[in-house]
Amino acid sequence: MAMGGVSGLTGDGLHPFGGLELGLRRGRWGGVALGQYGYGNDFESVLVAAGPLVKVATVDRIDIFVHGGAAYYSERLDAGFDRDVIGGYGALSLRVKLPVGALGATLSIWTGRLDGQGVTQPAMVTGHRVSVGIGL
Repeated sequence: MAMGGVSGLTGDGLHPFGGLELGLRRGRWGGVALGQYGYGNDFESVLVAAGPLVKVATVDRIDIFVHGGAAYYSERLDAGFDRDVIGGYGALSLRVKLPVGALGATLSIWTGRLDGQGVTQPAMVTGHRVSVGIGL
């Protein structure tokens, strides 16, 4: 599924991002990987995550999934330094079945230890994104 979104809607600037969410499923169980790249608000970002997936419910044409696993998130600031997080992630995904393909929405949350240039003391951080998209 091709997905995208914008973070920073309530902050100082917008940070649009986009990427792919790929998964395989047999019955209720499967696996999923997502990769997103963003640029805006004076930095670029990369989010990569993967792990197991389970279908938890179907309501009419809407399938509801939860998935989680390992995540890597990095930011490269225009000011010339970068920082990254390696940790875990969890997500809730909705898929609306269409005659061909599906519309989707995913809420991803990740957490881990922030480290890198410009980080004086590593600390635990949490991030999140809401992505919408279309695919198979």
